[in-house]
Amino acid sequence: MVNWWNAYCPDPALSSDPQCSPIFVAAAVLKKISCSVLVATCRADPFRDSGVLYVEKLKKAGVDVKHSMVRGSHSFGLMCNGATMKEVNKEWRLRKIGE
Repeated sequence: MVNWWNAYCPDPALSSDPQCSPIFVAAAVLKKISCSVLVATCRADPFRDSGVLYVEKLKKAGVDVKHSMVRGSHSFGLMCNGATMKEVNKEWRLRKIGE
């Protein structure tokens, strides 16, 4: 995990920057979100708990948010089976996100 984090955010001074981790976005900024948000996490994702906290933060800010916890690991977007992607795609269709 250290290697992944170093690749994603190599400067430790930026680890609490919202561009490295959306959990650090200020509540006042989140309140400006005017669209529905889908947060997809995986049961075997090391960042799953952070994703759950982010969903709660969005809810507290009044954002229309849906949390989809799917099977598999955090790399479901790259190395998942078809069933996992069907779960995520179903959420997108049901919520009509992006419209």
